[in-house]
Amino acid sequence: MTASMTTVAVPETLTAASLARFRAALGEGSATARGGPLVLRGGADMWCTGLSLDAIDGDLQANAAMDSLLDVLRRLRAHEGATVALVEGRAAGGGTGIAAACDVVVAVRGARFSLPEALFGLTPATVAPFVVARIGPARARAMMLDGEARDADWALGSGLADLVVDLHEIEGALARLSRRLRRADGGAVLGVRRLTSPPDLEAALETGRGETLRRLADPDVRARIRRFNAGQAPWQ
Repeated sequence: MTASMTTVAVPETLTAASLARFRAALGEGSATARGGPLVLRGGADMWCTGLSLDAIDGDLQANAAMDSLLDVLRRLRAHEGATVALVEGRAAGGGTGIAAACDVVVAVRGARFSLPEALFGLTPATVAPFVVARIGPARARAMMLDGEARDADWALGSGLADLVVDLHEIEGALARLSRRLRRADGGAVLGVRRLTSPPDLEAALETGRGETLRRLADPDVRARIRRFNAGQAPWQ
């Protein structure tokens, strides 16, 4: 990894503990406070599967998990430097949303993106503004309804990814991005985000949080989650 970029590890699954570490890495006291390009990098097989179903199986857990996820998204948006999601493996649910919230998405060939929430009776409401802003409502609707994984080439063609690279090209691609992105002033980076963000983004995030918590209060949704945790298909 080029020394001119700060790297933050993306948790494979967003649990209470992993979200706390993730938020701390993005926090005011971290290296990211200095600004400059920031790279979110996950595992080679699993980039991030989003919120753990265990983390939202209960009202208190769900509220805390949603607050933590919103805080992660807000910290990414407030970073005074370009943010880059380097997606090598599978990104699902909130993981896809975190990638979409970054300024630049680099997909390694073999990466997969999905939004499977509807299979559990949920919607990706919290991250939907970022996904819709990148790929448009029609593609986002199809992605949210079928829950199927899309590959890196689809992501590039749809706007979910900005660059597709092979495994051996990762370091060179990041070095080139760093040279380009670190030239931008922090204030300009924030200004560009404001210009290109969905209207009323903060209101949309709060609406998404409320929608998710409302769906999680549905007994059928809870039953689907528990069936999945027991190794069954959630819709059975």
